[in-house]
Amino acid sequence: KTTNPNTNVTYNVETPTITLLNPTRPNATFVGWFTTPEFSAESKVESIATGTINDITLYAKFEINYSTIKYNLNGASGSLDDVKLEIGDAYELPTPSSLGREFAGWYIDVNNEATKLSNTGTWSYEGETTLVAKWNYTKYSLNLTVNGKTEVREYTIVDEVTLPTPSVTGFVFMGWKEYGSNSVYQNVVITKGTTGTKSYTAVLSRFEYSFDFATKTATVVRYVKTASVTSVVIPTSVNSNGVDYSVTTIGSS
Repeated sequence: KTTNPNTNVTYNVETPTITLLNPTRPNATFVGWFTTPEFSAESKVESIATGTINDITLYAKFEINYSTIKYNLNGASGSLDDVKLEIGDAYELPTPSSLGREFAGWYIDVNNEATKLSNTGTWSYEGETTLVAKWNYTKYSLNLTVNGKTEVREYTIVDEVTLPTPSVTGFVFMGWKEYGSNSVYQNVVITKGTTGTKSYTAVLSRFEYSFDFATKTATVVRYVKTASVTSVVIPTSVNSNGVDYSVTTIGSS
């Protein structure tokens, strides 16, 4: 509602100069009085001078003091456009989505639960307000099978996980083989940004090898003996760090 202290001012040719008063309007700044509704610069007036005749209609110009909402997706990809609105306007906040994350709401301070905003409501913040997205990270299963026993761990999209080096009596650890792959890698790191269930099996061998990458051949340098093992069969090929090697030579055992 506009409050205008100048409504229906009367004057005659002898009336002393009338200084126009500034009206007020919520959430707006008064710019000036104008004699045209187009608010042209030459039509701006600040007073009605002595000697003025005829009726005058003046138009008040206001600039709306908009509030601005800026969105911070807090690590998620993409962006959202700024929104301008007035105090008292109805608003509806967007619901973003992000791989590996579950949206938990918009906050002025994600560390302060009291600053969480409702998805809809009446806007009451002046000036520029940055809303920060809060996320709950989706937990994915990490299945590690060693010597027939599976351990289930968890990781999220923001975790970096280095798989351990298991030790099993009577065996040499060759590396990890991911489900659906035949490649074996000794050093496996699940990098940040990875999603989904991951399953690995520790590849164990009775043999320790020496590898020649140039010829893609492997030499057995020793095999592990245990009381329960009376005989061993040397494989004809072995995979190491994603490369297949032919076992062509047997070293000392």
